[in-house]
Formats: sequence, structure tokens, C-alpha cells
Amino acid sequence: MEIPDFLPAFTSRSKPALSAVFTPDMVEADSLLRARYSDLSPSTLSVDDVTSVFEGNLWSLAGPAFLYFLPAFMRLCLVDYPALTVFAGELIGALTEPSRQDVSAAFELLDSLPPKSLRNPGLTNELRSRQLEWFDSGAPNALFVARFDDVLPAEGAAIVIFLERFRRAHSDDFPFDEIDLAMTRHWYRYRP
Repeated sequence: MEIPDFLPAFTSRSKPALSAVFTPDMVEADSLLRARYSDLSPSTLSVDDVTSVFEGNLWSLAGPAFLYFLPAFMRLCLVDYPALTVFAGELIGALTEPSRQDVSAAFELLDSLPPKSLRNPGLTNELRSRQLEWFDSGAPNALFVARFDDVLPAEGAAIVIFLERFRRAHSDDFPFDEIDLAMTRHWYRYRP
């Protein structure tokens, strides 16, 4: 599979100042990202950078930083998916417009998994309640809008290309049609 160069579509994105990298609600940002930030760029980002700095922290990136690094994230997920399976799942999640139904469906799936004897219904209900409360606060939708409300047509088209290529190569690893959800909820409008 030929890997597209996503960088040209995002040339209008400049590297944000460190103070603008994290979402406003981040009290204490990841210290490794803070320490390495000045050395990181989309053209030089490596798999090791992604797994050691961004994996598990993608949720904390504010819109400008997310879009600045997005072309590298997409390229690396296509080039070296076996090393980035966890991060790729995070990226697909970040590219998916949030839905309250997703939270409910995730807990319904958890409730259906065997063995029931290992689950703690009280803990599950507490987690469900907190996740729904968080969703109802508007935070997930606000983050999605902050990241993608000003996406340029060329950037949106690049994201569509990524999602289509990624789906062809790795849809078997996403049995709940997560890649299609990302496309149909938001990115379809950028199809050429």
C-alpha cells in the first residue's frame, strides 16, 4: 500500500507554543511531552515518539497541537500499525464525533461479557454513571469541536483518505465499525 504524504494538507498549521498544547482542563500535563516538545515535529515524529510521548495522552492535546501532529499520526498508523495498535485505536476514537449512545453501548457490551462472576455490578454502575455525567457535561463534544471546527477542506480530505486506507487495511481489528462511525458522523462531508 502506498502511503500518502499528509503533511502538505496541513501546511497552514504552525507549531503551537507549549502553553497551548494541552486542553484547558489539564492541571498537570504529561512531563515527558513537556520535556520533549521542542524537539518534536510532524516531519520527524517516530513510532518511538508516539508510543513514549503521545500514546495514552492523545486526549489531552488541544486543537492546535492535535492538528499540528495529526499528519504524522496518520502516516505512522498506516506505516507501522503493528507497533501502534493501541495508539491507532485512540486516534480513531479522537476522529469520531462523540455520542452519548457510545457510552451506553460500551457498558452494555461490558455487561454481556463472560464470566459474570468476575464483574462488580456496583463498580460498573458507578463507572457508567461517571462516564455519562462526563459526557453530559459537554466536555467530549467541546473537545471535538475545538479540534475540528476549523479544519480546512484539504485537511478534511486528507483525514478521509487516511480513514479509507486505514479501514481497508485494518477494519478486522475494529469489529464495532469504529472507522465507519468516524467517517459517517463527521468526515464524509470532506470526500472529494
